[in-house]
Amino acid sequence: PFRDARATAMRNGRWGFLDETGRWVGKPKYDWIDPGGFDGGPALVSANGLYGYVDRDGNEIIPLSLEQATPFRDGFACLFEPQAMRFGIVDAEGLPVTGFRFDECDAGFADGRARVREGRHWGFVDRSGELVLPLVCEHAEPFSEGLALVSEAGLRAYIDPNGQRVV
Repeated sequence: PFRDARATAMRNGRWGFLDETGRWVGKPKYDWIDPGGFDGGPALVSANGLYGYVDRDGNEIIPLSLEQATPFRDGFACLFEPQAMRFGIVDAEGLPVTGFRFDECDAGFADGRARVREGRHWGFVDRSGELVLPLVCEHAEPFSEGLALVSEAGLRAYIDPNGQRVV
């Protein structure tokens, strides 16, 4: 099926993209393409065990150089930077939003917040990369319908996007 006027297809054992007229957009050269395609931003692709991202014109936004990566969601992705040995969130142009300073992160922003972890503690950043809810939670679920379940000092509670306890 077509998504954002592109479909994935295989030729000679390699994956690539077709436009709506059936023409190849660049050469098929990937071992794998994320099934979500361009739903949340550039498409996540893989070749020879490395990951990268391409735009709908076939241009590599982030070259095939990543050991770990997540699909873009709402224009953001979580990447692993091997030299820093840390994760960070990047935007659809591949520019760092948070810097590579986290042990784990979610690319999906729900209610304007994405989960991040340093060491054993979770917090939340906003779309500009600012830490808006501090790294104090032993556990944190992503926001859903305006609430996130968190655990702090052994106590569980639901918080709103401003960090206020609701339940």
